[in-house]
Amino acid sequence: MNNSEALLEAILAGAGIGRLPSFAAAEYIRQGKLIRLFPEYSMPVKTMYAVYPERHYMPAKVRAFLEFASEKLGKDTPHWDAGLFRC
Repeated sequence: MNNSEALLEAILAGAGIGRLPSFAAAEYIRQGKLIRLFPEYSMPVKTMYAVYPERHYMPAKVRAFLEFASEKLGKDTPHWDAGLFRC
């Protein structure tokens, strides 16, 4: 499947195993409804860039979005993974 929600539903229904993003599986792992089979494996990392024409006259809403995105997405460990995957 190419839809993580559909894959999650199938796995929870007992259809087998699958590779899910941690944000989709985290709560079910915490609840004990799912388990990690390969804790030493991690998904490939992607980098995100914000491209804008100039910083000097940046609109406040753009600056606010960049600060928000940087705070929520700019860390090494996503907030949904905090304390979840201890090896």
